[in-house]
Amino acid sequence: MPPRKPPRPGKRVVHTALRTAPGGKAVGGQWEQLQQYNQIQDKIIRGLRAFIDEMTVIFRFIETVSEYHAQERILQLLLDVMKELFKFEAAAVYLEERTEPTDYAGQSLKRSYRSELVEDIRRRLQVDENIYDWVFKQGHAIVLPLEYSPQAEQAEARWSFMLVPLTTSSERLGRLELVFNHPEGEFTQQTFSILNVLLKHAALILVNERIYEKERKTAQTYIQLDTLKRDIVNITTHEIKTPLTIINGNAIVLRRNPGIADEEKGKMLDAITRQCQRIDTITNQMVETAQLEEGRLVLCPGAVELAELTAEIFKDVYYDPAAISLQAHFSESLEPVLADRDSLYKVLRNLVENAVKYSPHGGAITVDAENRGENVVWRVQDQGIGIPDTEQPKIFDKFYRVGDSMTRGVRGMGFGLYLVKKNVELNSGSISVASVVGQGTTFTVILPKASRQALG
Repeated sequence: MPPRKPPRPGKRVVHTALRTAPGGKAVGGQWEQLQQYNQIQDKIIRGLRAFIDEMTVIFRFIETVSEYHAQERILQLLLDVMKELFKFEAAAVYLEERTEPTDYAGQSLKRSYRSELVEDIRRRLQVDENIYDWVFKQGHAIVLPLEYSPQAEQAEARWSFMLVPLTTSSERLGRLELVFNHPEGEFTQQTFSILNVLLKHAALILVNERIYEKERKTAQTYIQLDTLKRDIVNITTHEIKTPLTIINGNAIVLRRNPGIADEEKGKMLDAITRQCQRIDTITNQMVETAQLEEGRLVLCPGAVELAELTAEIFKDVYYDPAAISLQAHFSESLEPVLADRDSLYKVLRNLVENAVKYSPHGGAITVDAENRGENVVWRVQDQGIGIPDTEQPKIFDKFYRVGDSMTRGVRGMGFGLYLVKKNVELNSGSISVASVVGQGTTFTVILPKASRQALG
């Protein structure tokens, strides 16, 4: 099974104030506390800077690869960035020669780094077609520890072999084989998360490249593909670079000013945490989009109390009570719905957060629900900027964002409402929107009652 999602970076450090003697020196054991605090702070900053460095490398790949239409160049850039991020000892990329899936022997070596070492490790592990078939069916990378004979040197036992399928939801493109000079236990959840983001993007670029080559005589096809790639890159670049800049700026200030006041330091660490959470949200949306489109998102439906779930969301959503009011109205007779709780939580939270984002100062947001036949209707209504009639049919499309003139520059990648609609439909529900510009917007979600499962 693939690793679980990595923990969010940017944990806030809580410390106690140090008492000082009249001369300004720390009293007794307080000096050790100060040293421990500085060590913790340095560790946090080092971790943040490492995270920034990794995201910067990914950015460079995304920005650079979109400029090329040559398959060889794309694969070379992929190996270069993977070498920088994962420090492999050897690597090889194999691609299908035909559009139909073939066995692993039908995949040709297209790009490599020390391919002879890859072949040697593969031979020692006796990797055969059964292993390749299993990996492609699982759809994620596996790591095989290398087992040597008793005569082998101890250092050789550290080697490990990673086999990674390169696929889209509908096509098997090829595979990557990577050799590392460390055991399988040293791979972290973040290793696999970053690897997944890179390969999903590379797979899309390779598919676009094949389409481009096949249809290069059609000028309109070329323009559409190039525009799509450029839009994705521009959106991704803007949405991730902004929080990275904030994180980096605060980290630099903290490092250069060790004597900064505790209150100001706390504000900076809070800002770092918020921006890390923002990046985490973006990457999670990208991964969830891929899972939805590949049919890999598995739900576990059960009875969910909407009043309880909405109250939880109100506690979790960040807003200023002095600027915006959140109100909920539910009758005691409201029946539970049949849905996957985690999936429904993301849906309703996204809708409430959108209402908060687009509400003016002093605005009120109202959530209510009612029984309606065999279904339950849940609504969130705001007094925000509203959505023009011409925009409403498109707001659930992937990558679609209402123009800046309407959103007052509120950021987003265009994944949010797309994921909302897909998750609602996976829970056998429906979603609609009604809005008047300058007056507000109402999103309505209709879900089946849990009692329908018992009747079924």
